[in-house]
Formats: sequence, structure tokens, C-alpha cells
Amino acid sequence: RRSSDLRNRFGRPVLPAGQPPTDLLAAMRTGYTRGLTYDLGELSPFERDVLTATMEIPAGQTRSYGWVANQIGRPKAVRAVGSALGRNPVPVLIPCHRVTRSDGTVGDYVFGPDTKQALLVAEHADLPGLRGS
Repeated sequence: RRSSDLRNRFGRPVLPAGQPPTDLLAAMRTGYTRGLTYDLGELSPFERDVLTATMEIPAGQTRSYGWVANQIGRPKAVRAVGSALGRNPVPVLIPCHRVTRSDGTVGDYVFGPDTKQALLVAEHADLPGLRGS
């Protein structure tokens, strides 16, 4: 089911890789994915800016959709930031799960809010503390 969901979302088939790209497993284990390169050519400049800002959020930390909008110089584009995050072609590697609502709740995620919360817990994010920030 997930394969067909991704195919519908991105308009191309999901193909299995013979082996993972260099450094992928280490990046997934540590949460440090900045050294990886991504093909974001099918995204708009706005979407690329959003994902680039998102890559700056350290593992175990979160930032709000508003923070991302401010980082890219578009402070009124908070809702558009959420839409851009929804087009993330590699949602775990470009850590859109680290972007939360300003009220501290986790918000939406392509794999569902429970998965988003589980990823944040795995990174040792302080979820109860999010509501107070």
C-alpha cells in the first residue's frame, strides 16, 4: 500500500535499490543527514528553500512552521510551508518530522502523526516540553 501511495504522490514508481547509497545507514542512525545529496529538481524554488531550512534543524530538536517561514524570508507563508513539507521526496532524510505547530503539537506528517511522534521520540526530542515553547 505505501508503494502505491508514494507513486500517486510523486507521479513515478518506487523502485527498490540494489544497495543503499553511501552513508545512508549512518545518516539514518545518527540523524545527521546534511552530508547527503538529494535530487530536488522537481520541486519549486520555494519548496527547495523550505526543505533546505528544514535540514538545519538538529536531531532531537523541533522548530515551528513559522520558524521555517521566517528562515526563508517568507514569514506569512506558514501554511505554504506545510504544503511544501508535504512534497518532501525523502521525508525521513530531510527531517520534516522536526517541524511542529506553534502550539507544540506535532502536526501532520506524510506517514501520519503517530509516526512523526515516534521519530521525534527516537531522536530523544522533549515532546512534553514542546507545548511550553
